Amino acid sequence: MSQQPKDQEVAQIILSFDWRHISVDDAYCKMLGYSEADLKGRQMWDVIHHGDVERCQAEIATAARTGTSNVEFSCRMNCEDGSLVAVQTRVKNMGQKELKCSVRIVSTKESVTHHLWKQLNDMIESFREYSSSLKATRLSQSQRSLLGRLEAIVIDIKQLVSNNTAGPPLETSTDKSAAGEGTGSTTEESKYAGRKRQRS
Repeated sequence: MSQQPKDQEVAQIILSFDWRHISVDDAYCKMLGYSEADLKGRQMWDVIHHGDVERCQAEIATAARTGTSNVEFSCRMNCEDGSLVAVQTRVKNMGQKELKCSVRIVSTKESVTHHLWKQLNDMIESFREYSSSLKATRLSQSQRSLLGRLEAIVIDIKQLVSNNTAGPPLETSTDKSAAGEGTGSTTEESKYAGRKRQRS
């Protein structure tokens, strides 16, 4: 298990020009739960969550093109125990053979879970807005039926997330409109959603 240093504690590491760990301090090891031997020679991208790697690399590439010597980026890092920790990383001496970096925790693992929950909720709301815009177009009966099924699945996902996360419950005030209203199959799809919830 990783032993989380206190929030705001700053870890210091040195990376090679190809982003491999050359030197790591105790705070960094505690932050991720890895030993110094586990991290040395390993690329930083191996411990950054795969969903954040492309964005971070793009930010660094932009800084390199503009000749910036220092760059900051935020990301989630993979801990040895499989959990995540959100950090802010500041890289100095860009373009040099050795990169000096400071890494600071910006939220606890629980906050990361809440962040992911919020992202899912935002995706659900985006789908519902898109669904509403589709209802204003001319859809075939089969397309309306498919849309109704997707909306019913969204309701089930919202219920599942609300039951299995420590975050605040998802908003449900507009669930009625997401249950197939305006799709031409409201009753059928509402029954479909209800049967799935009963089975779960």
